[in-house]
Amino acid sequence: PCWGGGDADEVEDAERAVSRTVLDRDRLVSMDDYREVTRRTPGVNLGRVETLPLFDPTQPAVPEMPGVVTMLVIPAGEVNEWPRPDAFFLEAVCDHLQPRRLVTTELHVRGPAYLDLWVSAGIEVLGGYDLEPVREAVELELSRFLSPLYGGHQGAGWPLNVSVRQQELEAVVARVAGVRLVSGLLLGTVDTDDLAEVTIA
Repeated sequence: PCWGGGDADEVEDAERAVSRTVLDRDRLVSMDDYREVTRRTPGVNLGRVETLPLFDPTQPAVPEMPGVVTMLVIPAGEVNEWPRPDAFFLEAVCDHLQPRRLVTTELHVRGPAYLDLWVSAGIEVLGGYDLEPVREAVELELSRFLSPLYGGHQGAGWPLNVSVRQQELEAVVARVAGVRLVSGLLLGTVDTDDLAEVTIA
């Protein structure tokens, strides 16, 4: 595909865009403005946009930085992918937002920093089901539940600042068709094994 292009708007989408443009005049004032204007960045395939007010990624230990807004952007991807924006993707978003931000706002555009974790689940399969397809379905459901784009209970991507809990993962596995019983589930990170939850910040 060519860089910088976009599909034509549907009539209903174009009509909604008119009212948004009248309201914000393409300026970044409210948090809704940041999300909507970022989503309209031409030439990039955005999967998820999050606005982090008062957060400076260069000083993450400082809880609130007045005048700073960070946009977290994730490219579109598949369920089992963990997409990261490349330099061209981030530059396109920056170039789109820069002339629209208020002079008093320090604006950052960043991709996600993923936390590596592992899950090991023991399952018993119902009679009439083959083990391999059920095992693959369990892997797919766990990947979907933890996905940055499709995960969580709402299916809109794993929520920010929400820990991954062992009990929730057990419930996901138990709901897979063909699973009779979850005989055990282990959760860990690169550094630590057998955790009840993994903190996401």
